[in-house]
Amino acid sequence: MSRKSTSRRELEKERRRETILEAATQLFAERGLENVTFGDIAKATGLSRPLVYFYFPDRETLFLETVVRSEQELHSRFVTAVKPHLDGHEQIVAIGRAYVAFLRERPCCFSLITAHGARKVTEACHEHPLQAQVEEVHKATMELMTRTLARGVGEGVLRKDLGDLLQVAVCLWGFTHGIVQIISHKGEQMREHIGLDPAATLETAFELMTRAIKNPKTAK
Repeated sequence: MSRKSTSRRELEKERRRETILEAATQLFAERGLENVTFGDIAKATGLSRPLVYFYFPDRETLFLETVVRSEQELHSRFVTAVKPHLDGHEQIVAIGRAYVAFLRERPCCFSLITAHGARKVTEACHEHPLQAQVEEVHKATMELMTRTLARGVGEGVLRKDLGDLLQVAVCLWGFTHGIVQIISHKGEQMREHIGLDPAATLETAFELMTRAIKNPKTAK
C-alpha cells in the first residue's frame, strides 16, 4: 500500500472520529449523558453503530473525550487571549471575555464542561485515564491564570495583598463561570421581570471582579 493511500485512510479515520465527537458533544449537551445512546450518535452522524463502537468502546470514554476536547478548546482560547503586549490586569480581563465568547460561540462545549464539573465522580470514573487528562487540562488553565495574576502583581497593576494566587484564580474562574451561566440561562427573564439588561449586568460583574483585584493606585 502506498504512503499516499495510507495517509488518505488515516485522514478519513480522523474525520470520522471528529464527526462522532462533534455529534456526541451536541447530543450530550442537549440531553445529558444518560439519555444518549450509541444508536442516537450513529443516526446523527450517518455512520453505523458498530463503527461508532470501533472508535469509542463505551459511552463514558466518548463522554470524557468530548469533555477533554472542550477543555482543550477553552484553554487554547485563554492562551490566545493573553497577548504579550497587555499588562497582567488587561490579560485577566481578556481571559474573562474569552470565557464569555466561548459560551456564546460554543454553548454545547460550555454545557459539557459544566455537566462534568457538577457530576459525582465515582471511583471507576476517577480511574479512567481520560479523567486524568481532563484534570491536567484544567490544571494548565489555572496555572495560566495564576501566572497572569503574578505578572499583574509584579507590574504593580494588581494588588500586592491578593494572597494565594491559585486561590484567586479559582475564585475568578468560579465567579466568571457563574455569571455567564446566569446570563445565558436567565438573561431574558431578568430583562422581562426585573428590567435588567443582560449585557450591562455582565459588564457590572466584570467591573466588580476587576475592581477587587486591581491596584487602586492605578485605577483610572
